[in-house]
Amino acid sequence: MAKVWVVGSANMDAVFHVRSFPAPGETVTGASLAHFAGGKGANQAVAAAKLGADVVFVGAVGNDPSGDALIQALQSAGVDTGPCIRASSPTGAAAIFVNDDGENMIVVASGANNEVSPAHVRNSVPFGADVILCQLETPIEAMLAAKERGRVILNPAPARPLPTGALDGLLAVTPNQVEAAALSGREGPTGDQAKALLDLGVQNVVVTLGSAGCYWTDGKSELKVPGIPVKAVDTTAAGDCFNGAMARFLATGETFPESLPKANLAAAISVTLPGAIGSLPSWEEFAKFADKHGHQL
Repeated sequence: MAKVWVVGSANMDAVFHVRSFPAPGETVTGASLAHFAGGKGANQAVAAAKLGADVVFVGAVGNDPSGDALIQALQSAGVDTGPCIRASSPTGAAAIFVNDDGENMIVVASGANNEVSPAHVRNSVPFGADVILCQLETPIEAMLAAKERGRVILNPAPARPLPTGALDGLLAVTPNQVEAAALSGREGPTGDQAKALLDLGVQNVVVTLGSAGCYWTDGKSELKVPGIPVKAVDTTAAGDCFNGAMARFLATGETFPESLPKANLAAAISVTLPGAIGSLPSWEEFAKFADKHGHQL
């Protein structure tokens, strides 16, 4: 079975559905509210597990009801939560606003996620780990410690400055267009941004393009995977679904060109359903959707 280690965040999401996003100083009424288990690390762990990977989650939640709910959500999806610690801080939380077009705005209070330390990672992830998936909702030092243990894929979200050498040696970095511009320091074409990131030492660059699909290059070859037309309900966990699915297929020995079309399919399913973890497809849902769109697995 494919094995994926996820070093990352777990949050309780408060999702507000609004007709349109409020402008600064504006109060918007008529919003609906729902709570979902989420956080980029937890989302990606569940995405990989529901598609059949053996997933271990290295993170932290508080000693509170939100922490209990997140552990339950991860375990229900088949994720090993043994290395997920109970921290002294409250569980991380996110306020997510989703408009009628399915677009979102997110504010995160990190809480217990800040307690994911390098020592925690070194004690939890063995040397030679095949695929380790990281994000930036936990301290950057945790990702740097993960680099010591095996092949790291960094989903650089939320975008923030990285220390010199942080990307050097990574298996892959998977920014969206905004993050690619921030990391590369370039506002030009996606290919130019990707080349700048390769020059920083990362082996593969995958830029997610929302409904337009994704772009991959390793400096020798490149691939543009087109988007899948669907009616978007909530895009909250689309990038996380993409990353978790990609990691799952890479962990089985598939190449990036083989894995990315499948990750794209999984992400397309996720935007048709509300919430984060609840929108992530099972293998059966994924296989049915792939067959409908003419993709052989």
